Amino acid sequence: MYILGINFGHGASACLLKNGRLIAAIENEKLTRIKGQATFPFEAINYLMDLYKLNFDKLQAIAFGCKDISEFGYSITNLNKYLRNDSLISKMQGIFLDFYKFIFFRSDTSKKFKEVFYNSLKHRGFPIDKLIFYDHHECHAYSAYYPSPFNESFVLTADGRAIINH
Repeated sequence: MYILGINFGHGASACLLKNGRLIAAIENEKLTRIKGQATFPFEAINYLMDLYKLNFDKLQAIAFGCKDISEFGYSITNLNKYLRNDSLISKMQGIFLDFYKFIFFRSDTSKKFKEVFYNSLKHRGFPIDKLIFYDHHECHAYSAYYPSPFNESFVLTADGRAIINH
């Protein structure tokens, strides 16, 4: 059973677990040779899937380190850039919605943000029903604990992102 883990934005990367054990991980910048590239890690995903001769049907899940994709707080313009939605319509829509949110500060564009995200991945063949989302800070903690030699531990996470709605 395989699980694909995805981190996008800064530090864009992908990892692959088989039967609950990490078997491979790679940052996108190692493949694109663009240092500090903030993007969606399409190259890293393709690299791991090719390396292990997998397709989406062989994945149990595709995991993200956030409870809700809109929690990242990216602008729709940046989301389109990360997901490489280069059409003029996508760009204009992002500019309009970001401007609207700027003018009407309290406006909630999270529904549209999610729509852009899911539609973009679906268009690229990602099985939307396999996407799962985990608490961002718990993911940091688990990534420190599980590879450690300890049976018990205390883990503190402090990564520069505020805890929202906790």
